[in-house]
Amino acid sequence: MLLTVITISVYMLISGVKDLSGPPHLSLTPPRIQDIDAVAKQIFGRPDDPEARQGSASRAASQAIDEVEDALAKANTARNANPPRFREAELTYGMAARLNPRDPRPLMGLGNIAYDQKQYATAAKLYQEAVSMVNSLLAVRASRLEGGLNSGEQRIMAAQLRVYLGISLLEVKDFKNAQAQFDLGVKSEPTNARLYALLGYCFLKQGVKSEAVKAFQEAVRLDPENSQYRQLLQSAQQ
Repeated sequence: MLLTVITISVYMLISGVKDLSGPPHLSLTPPRIQDIDAVAKQIFGRPDDPEARQGSASRAASQAIDEVEDALAKANTARNANPPRFREAELTYGMAARLNPRDPRPLMGLGNIAYDQKQYATAAKLYQEAVSMVNSLLAVRASRLEGGLNSGEQRIMAAQLRVYLGISLLEVKDFKNAQAQFDLGVKSEPTNARLYALLGYCFLKQGVKSEAVKAFQEAVRLDPENSQYRQLLQSAQQ
């Protein structure tokens, strides 16, 4: 009889039959994030529309300048339509660029249209052109060109464009150059948690885990309620 019981117990062990009388098996290993890229993409976001300024409070009023603002507003509307009217938006941003070739906002809008359509290399090129334009304006202190952005608006736009350029570079797996954009970003906006998270992702994808952990820790410190930042930190620490 004893031999029979032992034989049955060994058989159950070998065949993997569970003992239904006991508690379910609990793994002591913490769950591993299955898709880091999917978590990171939740913080990529969608590029904002270029601002179409209302009224003449921040600019010298003229019919030509009003036409630029109207074109930007119409292009933004076409982009945000359901479904988006990408071709119309592209043509209208292009018209705004011709009306004022020294305004970086139409380039930003064209970059957004390319990004929306997953043409990330084209988006990166357009954002880079817009960044270069803004940097040139800042270098010559062109704060009040005809219809141009003032210096404060230029700096805000430069910060936005660096993020969009960096995210587009992430999409084409150019992690090194994306890192350069986010490095500049955290220097100019040291309390921006999202920039630290994006920087950490760049490090993680390049295998530099120690720097990734530092960046994610700073993102979590700045925004402790953000679950994506915590998940990315957990992944970097594994």
